[in-house]
Amino acid sequence: MREVRPARRGESKPAATAGPKRGRAGAPAPSPRAWQFAAVALLATVCYVQTAGYGFVYDDDVQIARNPRIRSFSNLPAAFNENFWAFNGPDSFTNYYRPLQTAAYMLGYSIGGLRPAPFHWINIVLHALASLAVLWLGWELLGHAGAALCGALVFAAHPIHTENVAWIAGVTDVGCGLLAFVSLAAYLRFRSARRLHWLGLSLLGFFLALLFKEMALALPLLAAAFDLLGGERGREDGGFRWNEALLGWAPLAATVAVYGALRVHALGAFARAVNPIALDPLDRIATTAWFVARYVAKLICPFPQNAFYVFTPFSRLAAVEAAWPLALVGALGLLARKYLRGEKKLLWLALWTSVSLIPVLSFGSVGQNVFTERYLYIPSLGSSLLVAALAFRHLPSRTAAVSVSGLAALFGLACLARNPVWRDDRTFYTATLAASPGAALVHNNLGILYFEERNLRAAETEFRAALDADARAFARSPRDRYNSLLGLAAVRSAEGNLDEAWRLADEARAFSPELADAYQTLGMLMGKRGNLAEAGRLLARSLEINPASAAARVNLGNVRAAQGNLDGAEAEFRRALELDPRAAGPRISLALLLERTNRRPEALRLVHEALGRDPGNPTARRLLAQWGGR
Repeated sequence: MREVRPARRGESKPAATAGPKRGRAGAPAPSPRAWQFAAVALLATVCYVQTAGYGFVYDDDVQIARNPRIRSFSNLPAAFNENFWAFNGPDSFTNYYRPLQTAAYMLGYSIGGLRPAPFHWINIVLHALASLAVLWLGWELLGHAGAALCGALVFAAHPIHTENVAWIAGVTDVGCGLLAFVSLAAYLRFRSARRLHWLGLSLLGFFLALLFKEMALALPLLAAAFDLLGGERGREDGGFRWNEALLGWAPLAATVAVYGALRVHALGAFARAVNPIALDPLDRIATTAWFVARYVAKLICPFPQNAFYVFTPFSRLAAVEAAWPLALVGALGLLARKYLRGEKKLLWLALWTSVSLIPVLSFGSVGQNVFTERYLYIPSLGSSLLVAALAFRHLPSRTAAVSVSGLAALFGLACLARNPVWRDDRTFYTATLAASPGAALVHNNLGILYFEERNLRAAETEFRAALDADARAFARSPRDRYNSLLGLAAVRSAEGNLDEAWRLADEARAFSPELADAYQTLGMLMGKRGNLAEAGRLLARSLEINPASAAARVNLGNVRAAQGNLDGAEAEFRRALELDPRAAGPRISLALLLERTNRRPEALRLVHEALGRDPGNPTARRLLAQWGGR
């Protein structure tokens, strides 16, 4: 990238980051050196290497352990023809079209099966590569290796990224970010070098980024903003070359069209309202503006951090809570007007945050967690490079380098302190509820964890807390209420109160008759009552709605075994194991069947496996004692 012209006498000093510095002979300053790339990659890795020992957390168990699609690359074509959650049954529709997220999981499974470590290492490596892409993009934009290095260090260590990197499911943001940064860096190189192969690399990166996550849809807007602000080849007379701009914009638009066709083919529509939130137009505009302001505030000061923010519209906020993010953004706007006038490339970085957030500001099209820190992975590039660029613009180079590197070091320490929240489900759920006690979904998940640990009193407390939280929420979730009722039904069933369990499960069925889990619970209860025919009918209905339910298949297998259909029972148990290979329940049911058919060695093996997954399982311990296994 070349300096267009030297400053004339009387003009303001050109920004150190507006183009490459020149040496004594007037040659362009050197590009980033190998040690600088190594420093960025090392910092990005050190910040998250501890997470390689963490387990599956939150959605990871469903997306990976209970996702049969990821166990063979032969299933990859299906990922391009359906929404991401389709593996979990037809009642799991989302607007997520993310085939490369599935591909990343396939890679992790091919390396280490269902061990969490390979999946965590994929995230760590992708984050390190994304940080290197920030260094490249910073150099292409700013032409100053020091500023680009410091900006990349801030990005690599920014604690707002802990959710994206420490949580395996965050691979969708990290992968999208890496490819988006490469795409934009190549686009900037195309604008300066006017070589079509750089445009080709930009388009490839853009298309692949879209296949990781929808946030990449902001890239054409960012490219257009770069060009409209003057880009790299602006005319000295202030004119704008539309023909040159269209040479880049038209292929980007064509890429969006191809992606859109694939997306509509897979989802049946470009997007649907999956989480409708009723807001009047004025409140929706105000809430959107407040969300953007809050995101900007989070990039400046990411503390305290929280993985689940309960949605509250602007009209329901307390005055102080509503005012301070907007006041902060207003103050930043005044500072930008003062310090960024004439600094078009720095202004582009300032615009980066709000522009890159556009795809996730449609409240009804994203998930239940409408405002979430993981959406800031891509936007944080703008703030990271802008901080470094301003430091090198207004401070001596050494002071700027020390100051921004110190900020990166502090961010790294904060990152190391935040990561352990993602160690396991118990740590994550308790920490999240401490920050968001009104998160009904998290209460339900913690209740399920307690139930699996046979702590029925704690499980009931969480399920009732979820019902209460949902009743008080502005945007109530029918699925949360449904799951709370079924959780309470499971507790009552475990206590032996089948009548109350039936009442709760039947209430859930009446509330959402299109969902499968209530029929599964009712079928299990009917089996306990001894009405095997009705139990089989209810379980068959559950599997008709969701064939991927391992629990329904285990219960149906138990019914088949009680009816004397041992072959049918074994088929159901083995299918349940395929669907949920880490679960203890299918192993114990299959072991009982194998013992019944004189296959004790295999039965003992399954009991040992069940105890390996659930060491406190009383049924497995009893069987091991009865059968003499060691």
